[in-house]
Amino acid sequence: MIRYLNIGLEAGKLVVKHQNLGLPSPAALGEAQTGITNFIASFRNSSWRKVTLGQAGQLSLVGIQIVGFFTIGEMIGRRNVIGYDIPG
Repeated sequence: MIRYLNIGLEAGKLVVKHQNLGLPSPAALGEAQTGITNFIASFRNSSWRKVTLGQAGQLSLVGIQIVGFFTIGEMIGRRNVIGYDIPG
């Protein structure tokens, strides 16, 4: 058990190191807050209706990628493709 924990920690360190995933800077936090505020404001003033077909397609592809990564993570976590392995 401890061996797997150490392997996971080392793998996490490598990912953080190579993907530059450090703590977010204050500027990045401010940018995220601005983005969320603009997102909420677009629903209040109905500007979301001006989305083009190309933008909708791009957003759909991003959504499919997110669902795919989540599904693969679930499969890895369960160690089974179909469902949870329930004995009996």
